[in-house]
Amino acid sequence: MRLENADKLTPAQRLHEVLRMDDATLQAQELVQKGAMHVLTVLLRVGCTEANARSMLDSCGEFASKVSAECRRRGLGIVDDPRGN
Repeated sequence: MRLENADKLTPAQRLHEVLRMDDATLQAQELVQKGAMHVLTVLLRVGCTEANARSMLDSCGEFASKVSAECRRRGLGIVDDPRGN
C-alpha cells in the first residue's frame, strides 16, 4: 500500500494491509507514521504556510539524502525515495 492510495481504502482494507506486512515493513511503517505525526504537529504549531512547509520539506530532504547515502553504503536500502532519487 502506498500512502497516496490510502485514502481510497476502507478502514478494514487498511487494517488488512497492516496485518499482512512482514516485521521489517511493519517496523518501518511505524517509524514513518510517527515521523509524519511529528511533522504535522510541528507544522500546526509554527503555522501551516507554504513557506513553513517548504522549509520543513527542504530540511527533511537534506537529512533524508544523508541517511539514504549511509543506507546505500551499508547495503541497507529498504524503501523507494518518494522523490524519485
